[in-house]
Amino acid sequence: MVSPNKLNLNRPPLREVILTVQFEEIPSLDLSQILSFWKDFLSQDFPNAKNLQSLPSQVEHEAHTVSQSQFFFTTTDEQALPRLLFSSEDLVRVVQIQNNRISFNWRKITEDNEYPRFETVLNQFLPIYGEFKKRVYPSLRPNQVEVVYSNHVPIINNNRVDEIFKLFDLGPFQNNDLERLSFSSSQKIYIDNEFKGRHYIDIFPIIDKSFVPFNLLTRLRIINDSVQDSLYKSREYVHNSFLTVVADKYMKEWE
Repeated sequence: MVSPNKLNLNRPPLREVILTVQFEEIPSLDLSQILSFWKDFLSQDFPNAKNLQSLPSQVEHEAHTVSQSQFFFTTTDEQALPRLLFSSEDLVRVVQIQNNRISFNWRKITEDNEYPRFETVLNQFLPIYGEFKKRVYPSLRPNQVEVVYSNHVPIINNNRVDEIFKLFDLGPFQNNDLERLSFSSSQKIYIDNEFKGRHYIDIFPIIDKSFVPFNLLTRLRIINDSVQDSLYKSREYVHNSFLTVVADKYMKEWE
């Protein structure tokens, strides 16, 4: 099996990659500060601005899990500082900021949008995070990172879901017309015997018969006092999971 550090597919089934740094809520942060940061530093590369509802804090604790889905939950507190979304002209790159997190998204908007690799996405995000900390809140201390890989795994030659993913062995049911199949899991992450976060796998029911929605998410506390190291480590769990879950013959389709 290919090691996660050597996973380098030419045509990965990715639709979106999200890198997030989360931190304690900044009580003094207001909308004008975020907009000023956008105008002075982001607007040239991210000219489109959008106001969205804020997301709840999702800090992992050893005793219980939190929600897997990162950008599908909204708060009902109308007084909360909104989440601001700034996108590139082609809508492929996105920066999201609210008072307890900053995120960078790469999105496959059209089939011509090739994934530029994790290192490229990370190297685009880290300077933005660094400038946000420098200009907006120098005493910011991150407490967690998130890495999300959202995939649309194509269904090739009418293969069943149990043929695409190694997780399923349907036994006597495998020759029947399978109408619905999904999978969701969470796994605690320990580093040097210390709880550091969780890794989530979600395989969603098929809606479009041409692909299977397949999401991988890692939330990790800051390691080595380094956001960069923490994001790389989170990506390692995502890659390991991808290699473990997806059938080997499908990997060859994306080489």
